[in-house]
Amino acid sequence: MSPAKKTAKKQAVSTKIFDESSVQLLRTVEKPEDPERRAAMQLLINVAGGVFVTKVAPLLPPYPKEDGSRSTLVGLKSVAPDTGKSAMADPKSLLSYQLFLLAQSPVNDFLPPQHWKHPDGGISPPDIVLPSGQKTYGHESEVLKKISTFLTGTLGIEWIGADSGPKASIEHATILLGSGASNQETEQILGIPESPRFTNSVCQLHYSIGQESTRLRRWQYGKWTEPFTHTVCRREDHKILRPDSRAGEQTSDYLLVTRLPGEKPRTTTTILAGLHGPGTRSAERLFTSIRFRDLLQLGEILNLKPTEVPHYQAVFKCTDFQRHLDEDPTDSDVATNLELVTSYEFRPRRLDL
Repeated sequence: MSPAKKTAKKQAVSTKIFDESSVQLLRTVEKPEDPERRAAMQLLINVAGGVFVTKVAPLLPPYPKEDGSRSTLVGLKSVAPDTGKSAMADPKSLLSYQLFLLAQSPVNDFLPPQHWKHPDGGISPPDIVLPSGQKTYGHESEVLKKISTFLTGTLGIEWIGADSGPKASIEHATILLGSGASNQETEQILGIPESPRFTNSVCQLHYSIGQESTRLRRWQYGKWTEPFTHTVCRREDHKILRPDSRAGEQTSDYLLVTRLPGEKPRTTTTILAGLHGPGTRSAERLFTSIRFRDLLQLGEILNLKPTEVPHYQAVFKCTDFQRHLDEDPTDSDVATNLELVTSYEFRPRRLDL
């Protein structure tokens, strides 16, 4: 055997993640000689095998260009240099990855909002500059930072800053941040709070986001804002979940997670939509401080299978608002607790495809 062949045999083996047709979801990974490391890698494959993909998700958002195309501004590169680190990730992190980010598509595009509506109906321009020079809002920027830290620090995927990258495409999986009140891509699926949508070309949704005529006051981006109250609403009977308040000031919020098939086979669209800013911001806790038992309970309710990309809706309640936190650059009310809603009316539910 030639030296080159010996080296190749020593360094790599092919690991199959999905079925025989998943050619693009096969990757060559470093062969673990340590039995404990091999066992940990097997755990990773069983729980969230999609980590080992040909291409790993571009992370920060594509934005529309004048010609209608979208270029990915910041991407991720292959996990190969840190395969051992990925394999040794804790079960909670792997379950978070499978529940909220795993996709069969080799590329994920993250699209945060740029059209947040003022309480008076006007559009508030985004003011947080991303590496490409494009902009979004403070809460969504912080969520992206936490997802980046989760992928790079926990799963060993290296972050790469770039001025441009692969074009966003319906061939890619998509992660949308924000409700239809701020993200025009989300609006195509959930509608807008004034007119929630439950039907799309793929399936019927169980939940969407609606609006009441009352207003709630909160501290956001260094000033008071008092928008109309948004709610989680049910398709069957239009029952609602509304944020808690005290003396007119908002004290809790909700995060609606929706995962449904994309326009093309093997793609997934994921929406992380808060009723208000604190709800969307709380999406960061899906990858940091949410209790493991909440993730396990969500997996159990969904009857989650190993390596499966689940399509479902789930509601999370965020509470314990804090203000003027040293670690918060947005100067906003920020929820410090996130928990899964399991009441019968708003329990996690798979989508009927």
